[in-house]
Amino acid sequence: MQTCLVPDITREQAATDLDNAERAAARVQKQSRWLAWYSGTFAAGFAALTLMLGLVEPAWLRAVMSVVLWLPLVVGMVLWAGRRPTTARGAGRRVVPGWVGSGVLFTVALFVGVPTQQGNLAYWLPAAAVVALPLAVVAWREARR
Repeated sequence: MQTCLVPDITREQAATDLDNAERAAARVQKQSRWLAWYSGTFAAGFAALTLMLGLVEPAWLRAVMSVVLWLPLVVGMVLWAGRRPTTARGAGRRVVPGWVGSGVLFTVALFVGVPTQQGNLAYWLPAAAVVALPLAVVAWREARR
């Protein structure tokens, strides 16, 4: 016994429905590319924050600058991301390693650098690049999808 969910559909109607489904999938894919920009922006933000925390003196100025510059970036990006219409399937699985990687490297760079390398551009410039790298890779990979 054979059961059909859509009885008596013509070949033309089936072709039209498949074409519509392909266009909808392409539209969703295009709308979900915002994640590349989001990840790239945070990669740049982490790099800038790392440089600022390593090079700016005195400590109270570092604290003020980090709040004044980092907080609006985070709030703005989170609000912006919340208004995006779609997120690609599997996005969380793809971006979490970048966030964890940048977070861990940021912590290590600060833990090692603040007590011993404060103000040393030769330490903080490469540290900023390394901290940003995991999120930059996520951005690059998402842009290629």
